[in-house]
Amino acid sequence: MSLNQFNIFVAVAEEKSFSKAAKKLHLTQPAVSGQIKTLENTYGLSLFERTPSGVDLTEAGKIVYLHIKQVLHILKAMEHSLAALTNQQPHRLAVGASTVIGSYPLPCAILTFKEHHPQVNIKLEVNNSSTILEKIKSVSLDLAITEGPVNDEDIVQINFLTDEMALIVPYVEPWIYRESITLDELLTLPLILREEGSGIRFTLENELKKRGVSSSNLNIFTEMNELQSIKSAVEAGHGFSVLPKMAVHKELYTKTLKALPVQGVNFELACKIIYNKNNILTDIAKEFISLITDPEKRTFC
Repeated sequence: MSLNQFNIFVAVAEEKSFSKAAKKLHLTQPAVSGQIKTLENTYGLSLFERTPSGVDLTEAGKIVYLHIKQVLHILKAMEHSLAALTNQQPHRLAVGASTVIGSYPLPCAILTFKEHHPQVNIKLEVNNSSTILEKIKSVSLDLAITEGPVNDEDIVQINFLTDEMALIVPYVEPWIYRESITLDELLTLPLILREEGSGIRFTLENELKKRGVSSSNLNIFTEMNELQSIKSAVEAGHGFSVLPKMAVHKELYTKTLKALPVQGVNFELACKIIYNKNNILTDIAKEFISLITDPEKRTFC
């Protein structure tokens, strides 16, 4: 199998269409079909099956896809490492961040870094924690800052910041007179929560699980993947949420929202820097890590 065949196979598998894969790769559809047919002849197995909506991987195809993706990840990590070793890409840095840290404190740290390194082109990608972790695994990002769980021996983790999560309520009566809330009360409130895969959602459910409370016991009114949407809904009195204080810093100051701790529950959100150990960090990446791990230099928003 050639690298070209690898890329064609992955494109068809992910696009679920020969024509869409051909368009994506700037090839003709017969060329794509021919390469897939060559692979199937090589192994004597069908790798795709036609469906009403396109094509899907067969069981053999799923095995091939899994291993090809691993090979492509290794090749990409090698290219990054060689570039770092020869210093061919000193002016580019791809940084990922989960939603809270990427939307609030991190942008100011990036601007501070740019002031000292104006020649560096920094790309920031913000997404939920699980998506950012996948980007790190595939070496699509040089490094990332996330609040989500990481259980992968290939991922280096550097803990550097914690924040307290609390129940976020509108700044109206009777909430303005409350200083805390019980866990039983929390379970009765209509909650507007982040989506599955977010570090916030994982922290909330994990802490409740430690106390024998299932996430199914929560009264989840709706889910939203935008923090601003959640805050606006709570401000308007449509529900409540559990969010890190760093995400509502301005609203707490202007008194449009209030944060109430949950009695006996420690909703501590741990932020960490992560990167793929198979990807050698450039000097620029190391300097960036040095900045954001130094409380006196990072100037978070």
